[in-house]
Amino acid sequence: MKLKFAGLAFAAVALTAACTTTVTGSAGQVPGQTPVKKPVDPCALLTPEQTASLNLETQGKLTAGKPEQLLPPNCAWSPGDPDARTNPLYASWTEELSLDDYVLGALPGEKFELGGLTWTRYGSILGKSHCDLMVRLGGKSFVQLSSYDSQDEDKACDLSKRAAPLVASHLEGGDQSPTLPTPSRPPVPSGPLVSVQPCSLLTAEQATSLTLNSTPITLGTTTDIKRPPGCEWDDADGDGGVKALDVYVGAARPVKEWPLLEEAGEPFEAGGKKWELYPDGKVCSATLSVTETSSVMITSGNLDDPAKSCDLVKTVIPMLSAKLPS
Repeated sequence: MKLKFAGLAFAAVALTAACTTTVTGSAGQVPGQTPVKKPVDPCALLTPEQTASLNLETQGKLTAGKPEQLLPPNCAWSPGDPDARTNPLYASWTEELSLDDYVLGALPGEKFELGGLTWTRYGSILGKSHCDLMVRLGGKSFVQLSSYDSQDEDKACDLSKRAAPLVASHLEGGDQSPTLPTPSRPPVPSGPLVSVQPCSLLTAEQATSLTLNSTPITLGTTTDIKRPPGCEWDDADGDGGVKALDVYVGAARPVKEWPLLEEAGEPFEAGGKKWELYPDGKVCSATLSVTETSSVMITSGNLDDPAKSCDLVKTVIPMLSAKLPS
């Protein structure tokens, strides 16, 4: 029987090779076989044009799913323009896992009608600064969009909500003609801090009196969104003791956007200006809001005694206040 089957198979191949007639139509499913289902690709949920409108890179990074671990395939798009202050976007898409099993009993929250589909926000284990929007497509099919905003949790869903209509255009029942959002642009430095040079805020004599190096080092650039223009005066008291003093002038940075600071600091007034202190162990920072879109941040500390971490900062603030515009 094996030889007979092999002979038939060979004859079929030879006949196919010799045939010159094109047969139209589609191949039917072999009886008794399950149709082969092409895996869904979450990176196909956005076109390059759509990602560009969201200030994201045109190509997403795919991570394969693990259904046995309740992990659907995922695609991550990184920010395309760092100066636009855009966070990454993550999309998951599966046809092998039910939404109910995936959320593990989490209760649905706010609903949004976006792109002709109903999206539901579910609580994230990472907190309110993270947003998970999900749309159920079938018994074992759903799409999830995830975004976050570590600076303002009220904006955690903003990117996901902008992306949802675009993603819906690739899904059954979604609006096939979504309007592309207008890409956000980097903030433009403006206001009274535009002309302020950070390294001019302390004289050499003042730096020396504070046990700092009189020759400062320039930090950051006007195009570095993570570190606006700044200046550093290195400490001159050896490896321990006072930490170097850094001063940043953000002519296009609202005060709340400085990283790693609590929502409210300790008030500290000097020269008619209201600063806020943020002691954190051996490090101490202070911020000053100059306008709604501009601010100043300084940071130093004490490597030997955390109780003295804000001493230098408190001493420097009156000197800076005298040279900063109202």
